[in-house]
Amino acid sequence: MVRKGDVIASLDRTEKRLALRSAQLSLDKAEMELYDVLAGLGYIVEDTLSVPEDVLAVAKMRSGYKEALYSLEGAEYDYSGAVIAAPFSGKVAGVELKRYDASGSTPFCTLIDDSEFDVTFTVLEAEYGFLARGLKVKVEPFSSPGDVLYGEVVSVNPSVDEHGLVAVKARVPNNGSLVDGMNVSVSVERDVDARLVVPKSAVVIRDNEYVLFKYEDGRARWTYVHIIMDNSESYAVEANVERGAELEEGDAVIISGNLNLADDSEVQTKDWLRC
Repeated sequence: MVRKGDVIASLDRTEKRLALRSAQLSLDKAEMELYDVLAGLGYIVEDTLSVPEDVLAVAKMRSGYKEALYSLEGAEYDYSGAVIAAPFSGKVAGVELKRYDASGSTPFCTLIDDSEFDVTFTVLEAEYGFLARGLKVKVEPFSSPGDVLYGEVVSVNPSVDEHGLVAVKARVPNNGSLVDGMNVSVSVERDVDARLVVPKSAVVIRDNEYVLFKYEDGRARWTYVHIIMDNSESYAVEANVERGAELEEGDAVIISGNLNLADDSEVQTKDWLRC
């Protein structure tokens, strides 16, 4: 774990330190040459502010002052660039070099801020209209089922790839169960008002139609429904009025043991759930 500004690694800076000192000496020498040029032009050396800008610019060029100044800036950049400092607080990962190893062109390490993670995933083109920034997402690591975290969508790529998928990114605060690169299950959630919702187990297919069974007076009442929308656990349904069905808020619905039920079958209940 490192904090912002901590030094993670450093090259041997002996040569760069000598180059920096040499550049500083060259600048000092060029500054003396600049004063000589200005004195030869009749200006007071101690008061460069009184020198016209165009005259001062020419004097800096003749004396080599500008060239020396740029050389010093380059030497300072090279010297400071030989140190890797943490741009933010996080955990260092992926270090393969040891002390005194020669550095190569590959990245030295990865710095991970694991206080929160960006989770990237794709959705079908047909679901593009459903997505928006700020929608709540539910994330569940495959390595620890049941450990659910919540975040929100931060970006939706406004293009569809060759597979008909849209890329989405969500940001999720980490409770310690997420690790960089791990696989997770993601569900995007949107609140929907004024819908009758039942568990998916309540709905069966009969004659290519969606059906659920209401519980009335110890009997199962066959009820045709339309599925308006769904998530991983539930259906939002409405009565199929074309088939004469009726469904109201508060109706008791059979949610298990319904695969082989027939209309008006006598049933016994164990659990209760109302629309």
